[in-house]
Amino acid sequence: MRASRSSQTAILTAVLVLAVIHPASAAVDNANILNNVINLYRTASANWAGVIQDAATRLFWSLAVISMVWTFGTMALRKADIGEFFAEFIRFIVFTGFYLWLLTNGPQFASSIMNSMAQLGTQAGGNPSSPSGIVDTGFSIMQQYFDAANACSWTQYGLSVMLFFIGILIVVALALVAINLVLLQVAAWFLAYAGIFYLGFGGSRWTSEFSIGYFKTVVNIGVQLLALILIAALGNTFMQNLTTQMANDTATLQDGVVVLISAMLLVALSLKIPPLLGGIITGVHHAGNIATVGAASVAQFIWSLNRVSDSFASGSNGSRGGGATSSVREAVSKGMNQQVTKARPPSP
Repeated sequence: MRASRSSQTAILTAVLVLAVIHPASAAVDNANILNNVINLYRTASANWAGVIQDAATRLFWSLAVISMVWTFGTMALRKADIGEFFAEFIRFIVFTGFYLWLLTNGPQFASSIMNSMAQLGTQAGGNPSSPSGIVDTGFSIMQQYFDAANACSWTQYGLSVMLFFIGILIVVALALVAINLVLLQVAAWFLAYAGIFYLGFGGSRWTSEFSIGYFKTVVNIGVQLLALILIAALGNTFMQNLTTQMANDTATLQDGVVVLISAMLLVALSLKIPPLLGGIITGVHHAGNIATVGAASVAQFIWSLNRVSDSFASGSNGSRGGGATSSVREAVSKGMNQQVTKARPPSP
């Protein structure tokens, strides 16, 4: 009775996945939606620059007047001589003029810095990768595993569902990398145009650090964008090569585990490496134990794979998929246990 219910659940799951995923795949491929999101925010944020810059300019001159009154008022109270007065006046003019120049050209400077970093990443990566292109690669790999799952016989429904889930997890992992890239690019445009309000604090020497912090953050985001573009280009090239290699072959469960682990590694790199490099500018380090985090992520996937395979084990004892699942699961689990043991620091 339990085997019958498991069989019905597996068939229903496979039908629902086919019904939902295939239309979604076609929609994303055709709509190029992630690139359109970036262009939408880029256009919208550019329209904010005038209003925000006017507000920042008013703040700048208000602080400049306060600073001037305080500086020259205290000099008058202590009866400073004319030479000291002119020296302070020249310092005030140079200071105010420099930060006003930064405020006036802030959006252009920020855009140039981040565009230069993105262009450098594209040239160094050698394989321009847009967010939609990364997702398209994921859908291509997923389609191959869907085809392999459809080719399974009814006695191999456990293996079929496993292939379905692996295909979905691969596209989800690559989608996470693409979303990280979109978020970082959108953050760059927000910072370039909405963040220029911080440049208004340059009108006073007491608050001028906010203006310097703005450009530190701009360089930080630019470096992170450079690193993420390099990671995305490398990962996309690797995934495209896997897709080409599997084009003439039927996708297998063992290959799927390898591709999925590679995709998860790409996600871990996209989350860890950019903040690590960007933190050099701001002095905030995000290094952590990257090896342990990566091993834990893959170990979590192994646990999920165990749960899925155990759910269908009762109905696939005589099938070829059950043996393949068990062997792959044991091999990968053993390898990950060794990796976690190596990554764990020695006890004192």
